[in-house]
Amino acid sequence: MTARAASRPRLLVLNPNSSRVVTDAVRRAVDSLEHGVRFTVDQLDRAPAQIAGPADHATVAPLVLDRLTAEDGHHDAVIIACHGDPALADVRRRSGRPVFGIGETSLHAAASAAGRFGVLTLGSALVDRKWQQVRAAGLGEHCAAVEPTGTSVVHGLAPEPDLAPYRAAAERALAAGARALVLGCAGMVTLVDPLAAEFGVPVIEPVTTTCSLAAAVVRRPAGSRPLPRRTPLVPSPETPDHEPDR
Repeated sequence: MTARAASRPRLLVLNPNSSRVVTDAVRRAVDSLEHGVRFTVDQLDRAPAQIAGPADHATVAPLVLDRLTAEDGHHDAVIIACHGDPALADVRRRSGRPVFGIGETSLHAAASAAGRFGVLTLGSALVDRKWQQVRAAGLGEHCAAVEPTGTSVVHGLAPEPDLAPYRAAAERALAAGARALVLGCAGMVTLVDPLAAEFGVPVIEPVTTTCSLAAAVVRRPAGSRPLPRRTPLVPSPETPDHEPDR
């Protein structure tokens, strides 16, 4: 490794499930970016293969927290590559570096791009949770609809995925007043181009959107100082160490 490469900021992209298919898709998406930083993509081998409902989020949140607490100080920033942002608040409290959730980031990006947006999520079991996430981000008035696709985490990663469920969900969201679409899963990385071409609105893919922002935050000109490491917040005895994931 050259000295120049070694000096580039390092970012960890963590897939909180154990699906190698999803992890490889995230890696391909990250590899398409050119931002002068070094991305490392990894997964949680002890996690479920898919995060498709509240029970899965509850399972992976402590695993994410443990892994990223152990990684703190090894990277300039970390990205949690699950749209539900498991353990995001807890990791931020413990980390001395920037921590990004692809869900939170993609929602803000859509609101910035178009004002009103719709979220395409996997199934009906996630709709209420996604609305909670939207409102927690302060974007309730910007979200026109949260529409389930009735698909699985890996459905959109097939060589020739069936676009019909995503198309139907997008049509409902646009009919409700959305002017942009948020793909509510890291497993939808291949769907941006076909949906954008069909509907002619911004389609926010959360992995590349978040990695681009994270790279912009940590990237620094040659000769500049690294980002200062902040002191992690230490919960008070009255504060629970783990909040429910949004």
